[in-house]
Amino acid sequence: MNTSKRKIVVLCGGQSPEHEVSISSGHTCTKAMSLEKYAVKPVCIRRNGEWQIPTFFMTSPKDTQEIEPLFEIFQSPSPPQTSRLRTYPLVKALEQLLADQIDLVFIVLHGPYGEDGTIQGLFDFLGVPYLGSGVPASALAMDKIRCQQLLAHNRVRIPRYVPLQLDEGHKMTLTQLRRIESQLGYPCIVKPSRAGSSVGMTLAHTRDQLLHGLKIAQKFDTDILAEQHIQGTEVTCGLINIVDELGRRTLQALPPTEIIPLHAEFFDYDSKYIAGRSDEITPARLPEEILKKIQSVARQVHVLLGCDGLSRVDMIVKEGKPYVMELNTIPGMTPTSLLPQGAQAIGIDFSHLLDILITYALTRRGKPE
Repeated sequence: MNTSKRKIVVLCGGQSPEHEVSISSGHTCTKAMSLEKYAVKPVCIRRNGEWQIPTFFMTSPKDTQEIEPLFEIFQSPSPPQTSRLRTYPLVKALEQLLADQIDLVFIVLHGPYGEDGTIQGLFDFLGVPYLGSGVPASALAMDKIRCQQLLAHNRVRIPRYVPLQLDEGHKMTLTQLRRIESQLGYPCIVKPSRAGSSVGMTLAHTRDQLLHGLKIAQKFDTDILAEQHIQGTEVTCGLINIVDELGRRTLQALPPTEIIPLHAEFFDYDSKYIAGRSDEITPARLPEEILKKIQSVARQVHVLLGCDGLSRVDMIVKEGKPYVMELNTIPGMTPTSLLPQGAQAIGIDFSHLLDILITYALTRRGKPE
């Protein structure tokens, strides 16, 4: 193997409801990484917490033949036995990764245990470099209630919201119900505080729908966010940290993308991940000064939360004013994902985007190219 190549582990899967989306992101990234530059090893955390690790690194263009069989196994509920893949419990898996002396973990785990600071804290403890935000920013961005509290404190425009704590089986009190109705009205959004990809999220037009939405959200979290439904133009703005040849670091806001769900009232899970369920237009069809305002707000939120490497800020624009809905520290990297679309709009293809992210992460973690 060419030892000048950086050893990159693409970590996907996980134990969250976004397991399949994460594997899709891992698949897309692995296929797009240059095997002339990197020795790549895709690794999948299965739903039961076991890690599937190939016994080899992909090291040359011909090794792309190995990609499809690996991801077929990752996606299989009953993976077949193969000498090219080993399954390990957590401790043994970490021992294997440490023995590989990897240069960087390219994390594409979405949702709890992957995007919430859990895996980041583990890698920090072990001294393993990884892509993306650290523990504080990851944990804060994943917790929608605490994130909204921080944004409100810093006068970032957000929807009105009501936080709820409902343990499993616990029903909302009449006082809480009336509070939501008086402060938010209908329609309103109900979602678990710590979930992504619109998992467990519903739009309620009536009290019955609100109660039903709470039951759905409770399946994913005991902390629930009821939120004002703002009717406007839904947009998202990706951000990437860049390091140039002189080592100077900058934060670049990509062109905002306009999102138009075609078969749902909001940008739900199916609209995000099933082709043809939404129209996505980059740059968004808004006046230039509004586009610049969206980018400015996105930068503000990225810095305020202490994010690093990459992020994506979701907003709704009403009467020319952007309202921040949430921030994603590990945006999707599937074929339909939004951050790559923003990069493509300014001439950064997917492979180049990965190079930018990897170069920045290696430099930040003390392993410059």
